[in-house]
Amino acid sequence: MKRLLSTEDLISHMKSKGIQFNIATEEDAFEYLEHNNYFFKLASYRNNYTKRQRGSLTGQYENLEFAYLKELAIIDMHLRYLILQMCLDIEHHIKLLLI
Repeated sequence: MKRLLSTEDLISHMKSKGIQFNIATEEDAFEYLEHNNYFFKLASYRNNYTKRQRGSLTGQYENLEFAYLKELAIIDMHLRYLILQMCLDIEHHIKLLLI
């Protein structure tokens, strides 16, 4: 069981994993994590990025910005809303055909 971390600790944890805060600042990340999203969902997108295989930074992500993870979460949200609306429209159309 993983222990719950504060938002500050989550940002420190991301930095230790090689996630950078050059595009979105740590303050932006703090606000986003506090108000818009939760860490585990956001962190799941980091699996799409490669980790360093050798050197002193072994195991850290290569060229991964917090802003990239945030953008993927936003795209995912819009896609889910779009698919949900499409499903509701299809359901409505099928009901009309049945009636």
